[in-house]
Amino acid sequence: MKRIFLRFTAVFAFFLLLPGYAAASEADAALKATLKNEKALFSVAHDRSMTLDELWSLGCEEGPYMGKEHSRFIVVDMDRDGVPEVVLDPGASIVLRYEDGMVYAYQFGSRSMQMMRKDGSYHGSNGASAGVYIRIKKFDGKTFEEEFLGEYDESDGEYKILGNSVSKEEFDRMIAELIDKNFAEELEFTEENIEKW
Repeated sequence: MKRIFLRFTAVFAFFLLLPGYAAASEADAALKATLKNEKALFSVAHDRSMTLDELWSLGCEEGPYMGKEHSRFIVVDMDRDGVPEVVLDPGASIVLRYEDGMVYAYQFGSRSMQMMRKDGSYHGSNGASAGVYIRIKKFDGKTFEEEFLGEYDESDGEYKILGNSVSKEEFDRMIAELIDKNFAEELEFTEENIEKW
């Protein structure tokens, strides 16, 4: 009887995990096709469909992007839903997110998405002595919601964790607990790296 129960439990667990695995593998395939310009993306900033090459040629508010040969990408589950996103860093970050058959491209300004961690948290710079630690709470089609984990301005001596003022010592200790200490792996933008992730 115990053996039958264990088999039933294993089969039940498999079917519970299957939808998440299927969604992740569907997302992987769509994101890889987008990176290779075989599938169009929807640029949220431009409110229209285009290829990744077209998006790169349009650039962002700060100007044109560097070419692919100078780019890197990171595969990380930014919102921790079991489905990966791709973060491109061609001068200013682009996040590619798969949802309901569509790959959405979100553009971020220069220095607003740096030091990506394995848990999807990242650092944004507001200047030489000020910055924020952020995590995406949720993607929803053309929109997303951010969570500000920590903010600091060393010139003013202001430090905040989850919106509450703290001392520098508390900030350093608490931010280390809120973000992953491990940086996500950056890959060169090559066909080989796109295929092997």
